[in-house]
Amino acid sequence: MIQNTSIDKIKISTSDFVINQIDTFGVNSHNKQPNQPISDHTCCVLSNGTSIPAQNVYLHGDTVPYHLNIKPARDGIIKAWLEFNPSKIDKSITNVIELIDEDLRSKHDFVLNWDSSVFSRLDIAKDNHMNHLARFYHDPKKHLAKSRYHKDKNEYPNSLLYKTTKWQVCDYDKGMKNEKDDGNKKPTSSNFLRSEIRLMTPQYIEKHIGSNKLHTLIDMDQHDIENHYVQTQQKFLQELNDIAIKDPMESVSDVYDLMPYLMTIRNKKQRMLMYISTTSTINTLSLRHNYIEALHEYIDTREWKSKQAKSNFKNRELKTLDEVLRSTNVINQKRSKDMEESLKTKINEYKSKFLVA
Repeated sequence: MIQNTSIDKIKISTSDFVINQIDTFGVNSHNKQPNQPISDHTCCVLSNGTSIPAQNVYLHGDTVPYHLNIKPARDGIIKAWLEFNPSKIDKSITNVIELIDEDLRSKHDFVLNWDSSVFSRLDIAKDNHMNHLARFYHDPKKHLAKSRYHKDKNEYPNSLLYKTTKWQVCDYDKGMKNEKDDGNKKPTSSNFLRSEIRLMTPQYIEKHIGSNKLHTLIDMDQHDIENHYVQTQQKFLQELNDIAIKDPMESVSDVYDLMPYLMTIRNKKQRMLMYISTTSTINTLSLRHNYIEALHEYIDTREWKSKQAKSNFKNRELKTLDEVLRSTNVINQKRSKDMEESLKTKINEYKSKFLVA
């Protein structure tokens, strides 16, 4: 079994740097807005005092992969942001820093004070070969998160992303991504799963790692990285659990707002199936209650030829709803035993491979 935890991406920033020239840099000039002069705001100042008017200046490392971007921060202070991926260079973080520093000095006459830098992003990833295809572990992760309908969840066939403004956690088919990176236009699904945690602010990194300084990572050994990964994954899951508790399920008013659209579906069974398949309420009794209450409110706002016509419509709706619910419950019960056992097995495997140091 391949099991690997690694620092996937590092992004640091500092205002302590020396830039001596921009001939080897890329320059993004300000775009001219309609009826406005081109902005002459300074993005950086050379060591000889020359101001450089631009949005930003940047570098892309060639022999050593990195990206450097220099521009004013929101507070107006000019900063350099450096982003690199140690795992792509396949060396220790100390060696990677030495290689980038030498490249910046020798090729671009640029000096960065690494000791003054702080993290603005830190990604830690863990890879595992699973017993099933990677995409089959979306449901176990959603079960562990207890937030199946989390509003900031993006789910695709081969990836599952939960995100807030402070962090992200993304599970995806790493084998398929590797094939895409190699130029394969028709990559195949694999059982090689990556779960990647992304800490997105200096404050959040300091909270979870204990420091937002680069030396923190340099001092870590593999065991430390593994522990931080597992602890942070567990904290993320707890936050998602807390969100699920605070975020109520669908209410009667939510269903009532859907009624005008549902009523455009002429076939009653299709209407009920549409409601059942799109609701965020899992409990059948709550689902039925919400629909009945919303239906009562809806029909009270409509004009009817007679009280009998109103009563007949309501009774037909409720009869169809109960018929559809009984049918779907029978099917679900037949499926549930095998599905629950399969889900339980995948949950246990996911826990053992991603949530234990």
